[in-house]
Amino acid sequence: MTVAVPGGADYSAYAGVGTEDVTAADFGIARWKIDHNEGYFVNNQNELAYTALDVILLNNVKQRVMFNPDMNAGEDDPWCKSNNHTDGYPGENFPWEGDASQGIPAYAFGYQGDGAVLPCASCNFSQWGARDPKTGKSKPPLCNELFTFTFMVLNEELEGTPGIISFKGTSISPAKKYMAPFIQRRQPLFIKSTRISLTPQMFAGRKFYVAKFDMLEDTDATQFEEWAQVA
Repeated sequence: MTVAVPGGADYSAYAGVGTEDVTAADFGIARWKIDHNEGYFVNNQNELAYTALDVILLNNVKQRVMFNPDMNAGEDDPWCKSNNHTDGYPGENFPWEGDASQGIPAYAFGYQGDGAVLPCASCNFSQWGARDPKTGKSKPPLCNELFTFTFMVLNEELEGTPGIISFKGTSISPAKKYMAPFIQRRQPLFIKSTRISLTPQMFAGRKFYVAKFDMLEDTDATQFEEWAQVA
């Protein structure tokens, strides 16, 4: 379901007029994100937003990213990022010495210098903290695991365009559950179309949305070779 379209007038009869030489490929792959205030998937290249995305999933990449946990710090760049879930690349604000006042530990192996590549598996920031005796829950790591999908959009306004979206936290579990039968049967994700929707949740009085994955119909087998090359 589309919830926001630029303009508002019906311009379908003039689609593409004056921009025949420009295609979606000229703008690169659109990144989608979840608007946790409204419960929409939002495209970063335009004003289109959807309550659900119908897609053909092409691949999944496990990554990690760590931002300053202080939302008021005004830092947009991550403290550290790993594109392969294994090797972390720290940024200029990486907290090598930690910050006891903020409950941030020091990096496990001390200062490594500029250009260091950090092992994610043994990094302090990827580890879960001690369990709270009152709630029974462990403190989550400062560094978030990401599941990043690339896909082809099937929603009418953007049908056939590529996209990318990353999920973290509680959205990773349903992503794993959805992928499990494909992996166990050694099948590619693109043999079925997929609907990704959002389910509202509450934590500490704050609403957020968790991804929900539903399998739809079989896809066009004549496209498998092309999708495999993209994946």
